[in-house]
Amino acid sequence: MKQNLLSIQYLRFFAAACVVIFHLREPHVWLYDPWAAFDLGRAGVSLFFMISGFIMYQAARFEAPIEFLKRRVIRIVPLYWLMSGVYMALAVLNHSVTLNPEFGAHIAKSLLFIPHYNLRDPSLIAPFLIPGWSLDYEMFFYALFALGLWLKRLELSLCLILGALVLMGVIWPPKNAIMSVYENPILLEFLLGMGLGLLHKSHNLKAFWPLLPIGLLVDLVAGFSVQGAQIGEAIAVLSGAMILIGALGLEQSGRVMDNKALALLGNASFSLYLSHQLAISLVAHGLEHVHLQGVAQFILLIIGGLSLSLIMAVGVYLGIEKPLTRWAKGLVFHHK
Repeated sequence: MKQNLLSIQYLRFFAAACVVIFHLREPHVWLYDPWAAFDLGRAGVSLFFMISGFIMYQAARFEAPIEFLKRRVIRIVPLYWLMSGVYMALAVLNHSVTLNPEFGAHIAKSLLFIPHYNLRDPSLIAPFLIPGWSLDYEMFFYALFALGLWLKRLELSLCLILGALVLMGVIWPPKNAIMSVYENPILLEFLLGMGLGLLHKSHNLKAFWPLLPIGLLVDLVAGFSVQGAQIGEAIAVLSGAMILIGALGLEQSGRVMDNKALALLGNASFSLYLSHQLAISLVAHGLEHVHLQGVAQFILLIIGGLSLSLIMAVGVYLGIEKPLTRWAKGLVFHHK
């Protein structure tokens, strides 16, 4: 971003941490899990999508379409492909997958961001690396954003295209995985993020900073009380929007302090998103050999899972993502 917003950097980490908390609920059936019936952390992915729309509008609305696509591919693809390879290698070593043409097609669609039903869990529309399901939405949004840049009618074209797709999904329910993604109302969260970017650009949001703690409270209460996917998703969008607006207002009022640790964790948010399931799995398998049950086991899982997820994410970011992205930029933009 041309304007470095600390609040956005910190929220990237918060959103990724919400996803980690969401996945800490029940990593293995034999673990004691008092959170199993709750949806803590649901706002994480919604906030990710809104932040993505916000950042794209703030930083990329004047870019050339091809340059925009190159930068987004460099940002997403190398680490995602590498981490997919790591998880695939582990699955092969654990004999949890069968190497056959069907598995090969699953991997190819996963790496190319083609929405499809997961081979190991056919109830999910997700790639092999399951957290990558959100990247299918991200990449589709980037493609539409580039189209809007090319048409030189960014806001209008995205509103019309996404609105028409969602409306089609309501009138004619999708019958395959691709249209289930491309007609999903979740895509409107990117549009909401763009709208908040426009609002931030043109209005003073200082008075709205109380929405930050209110949004956090709404998400927490909803996580412990709201049941049902549709209602939960709506509340996640509402709380995510309040958190984002409140954080922007807090920064405009000069109350957001520069914290190097939080900034680093914000930079490592993508690494955290892709690697945390491995960290949680390692902690869970470790607990399998510790003679603890009930609350003590649960506390160790939360502390160990969060701690190892953060440590692994920072390590992946500094040791892999950052140099890999630098290499990819040099390869693609070597002429500059």
